[in-house]
Amino acid sequence: MNAQHYGLPLGSELVREIWVTPKNTAYRYYTLYSLGVGEVKKGDIIQACTQFEVTNGLGYNVMVAHAMLINGQETIVYESESKSAGRIVMPCDYAGENVTPGMHHGYRAFAGTVLVDWVGSAWISVVIYAASTAAGARSMLEVNYSYGGLSTVVLRN
Repeated sequence: MNAQHYGLPLGSELVREIWVTPKNTAYRYYTLYSLGVGEVKKGDIIQACTQFEVTNGLGYNVMVAHAMLINGQETIVYESESKSAGRIVMPCDYAGENVTPGMHHGYRAFAGTVLVDWVGSAWISVVIYAASTAAGARSMLEVNYSYGGLSTVVLRN
């Protein structure tokens, strides 16, 4: 197998803050990172890892959630009520946890692997969102700039 590495430089976050959706409001999804890895074919293996950090200065718990996805073209969502479509990079399905005021900084790092079963372009994206039952109409959560990234290795069949 031939291995190729792809990575984003520091400061590649596409958003600097995200809306903390209040109770009885649909989540708002944001693409945090997007990275193209070229053409893939059946039997290739994509290994991706990412990290990011947020700051909760709101004084109440905020659920911060994320997923890593693969799409056939670059797919960017911003305050979208719909989850970004795509194949889940296993085991990076939508998941999250509370960032408490005491924690203040919430750090996430996760990785996943996909055995490719298609032919075509591949774009890896990290999607994030936040919510709290205590949130006001437009409470925002800071995404820390240059505290993370996205890198991928493609093992070509």
